[in-house]
Amino acid sequence: MNKEGYHENLENFKIILKRCSEYVFSTYSSLENLYEKTIQPILDGDATLPDVGADWIFIDLALCKLVEPDRFNDLKQIVLSQVDKMYQRREPNIMDYYDRLEEILHYLEYNKI
Repeated sequence: MNKEGYHENLENFKIILKRCSEYVFSTYSSLENLYEKTIQPILDGDATLPDVGADWIFIDLALCKLVEPDRFNDLKQIVLSQVDKMYQRREPNIMDYYDRLEEILHYLEYNKI
């Protein structure tokens, strides 16, 4: 192992880690901040939803229900449009949930979380 520059690299890493941590903890310090940073841009048409995976569906909809429940149906429609596109191209993560998606979303929408 080459130890040359180790201490300098470690100090740089500490500075970067501190800067990144401060950003994350200030930007995402509350559910409201997280909503403003991630969900509001989607609703405004300034951001797009992921094109892979499925966990974001439930996280985003739950966050919307908690912070801005009046916008839940708006986000749900955007999410379902994206899910349909992903289903058409056989995204594996969507395939796992697709048959029960309406049931899951109904539960999320009408039950207290």
